[in-house]
Amino acid sequence: MLANHSAGDMRLYDNNGYKLTLLSKSKKGVKQEGWPGRPSCHSLKETFYSDADRTRTGCVMDSSLSYYLQEFRPRIDGALGIILERYCARCNEDDATRRIYDRLVAFTLRPGKRIRPLLAIIAYNGYVQGEPAPAIIEAAAALELLHTFMLVHDDINDKAVVRRGSPALHKELGHSGNDLAIIAGDLAYTIALQTFTSLDAPASVTVRLLGRILAITHDTGVGQLKDIENATEPLPLLKEEDVLRADLLKTARYGFEAPLQVGAILCGVHDEELDRIAKVALPLGEAFQLKDDLDDLAGGTLEKSLPVVHAYHHGDQDDKSVILSALENGSSD
Repeated sequence: MLANHSAGDMRLYDNNGYKLTLLSKSKKGVKQEGWPGRPSCHSLKETFYSDADRTRTGCVMDSSLSYYLQEFRPRIDGALGIILERYCARCNEDDATRRIYDRLVAFTLRPGKRIRPLLAIIAYNGYVQGEPAPAIIEAAAALELLHTFMLVHDDINDKAVVRRGSPALHKELGHSGNDLAIIAGDLAYTIALQTFTSLDAPASVTVRLLGRILAITHDTGVGQLKDIENATEPLPLLKEEDVLRADLLKTARYGFEAPLQVGAILCGVHDEELDRIAKVALPLGEAFQLKDDLDDLAGGTLEKSLPVVHAYHHGDQDDKSVILSALENGSSD
């Protein structure tokens, strides 16, 4: 066994040079709140290595995305099923409310990436070694329910027809579909909040968690408003910073900052660490949105996204004419 000393930590290696674990000499940078029975934390950066340098023991969780997808997506879906069934069980089989719940369950459990719940678990495992506590799995499921709420309402705003390979919920619900889907989305939102409040965690942690979730949910609504405003703004008057602001609020904060901070808060980290997480999460979210915009362009869909606004304002007059004409046709072909 070999040891490699650096300023502030000691890494242990086997004779082949593989990292086995990391022992922190200092907790500097990660202030923690403790409660009885909570596992000890370590710095997020101390867990995640490249695939080539990944740990070969159970001392630190496998950090590859494929591991998290295989290991935790079924557990997240299982938790979602259990949570939603509690609410379905309160309704009579022939109750109209039960029919809405049934559709909501089917919609939520459609095959999806589960990016947000997985990010919460990844963040949790960045601070706590070993098997994740039930609370983080339930919190991850609550994040997916929050996502259901956002998707259902977003599809109505966007007049979307399809979601995850099947009809959007408001289309699936038929007559009065928009009205019923709004209510279904509201139900998903309240179930998500009730799940967060019932987590097996100290009240102080739950209060911090809800405060962060509510603040980011509010910002997501503001981002949606800005997105709608941007869509109606003439392209020559639309600024890149307006699109970036909407992307920051609607995608980066909600899609990346929130889930990573949920995982960290359940580990008891203090606000300074949450601020550090935000500095990483927000650029990741902006990059994610940019890739999504570029994928839409490659697929023939043209909207007033950041690449389109940037191309218009930096192009010559011919470029501007082509972009304006394509926007009128709604296609990038």
